[in-house]
Amino acid sequence: MPRPARIHFPGALFHAMSRGNGGQKTFLNADDYSAFLKILAELKRRKPFRLYAYCLMPNHFHLLVEADQVPLSLIMQRLLTSYCKHFNFRARLDIAEMRWNLRA
Repeated sequence: MPRPARIHFPGALFHAMSRGNGGQKTFLNADDYSAFLKILAELKRRKPFRLYAYCLMPNHFHLLVEADQVPLSLIMQRLLTSYCKHFNFRARLDIAEMRWNLRA
């Protein structure tokens, strides 16, 4: 049974959060934190919403968002998709480098 649809109206405040799968880290180093904040800033520029507070921790993050015309679901979808692409691309580079070093 699906969960009830989130109620959206201009000016609504949301506490949004996301965790890594199985408690895994979502931010491995300072570059990951910086990339996340850059993605968030770019998203804010393209899809206006108010961000009142954020907290980034190694395995999850919290956002306090006021959604205006853009629904929270779209904000989170764009944010998480963009950050996952960054994280997975970097992870593939790390794995490829590790494989190459193992062959040397």
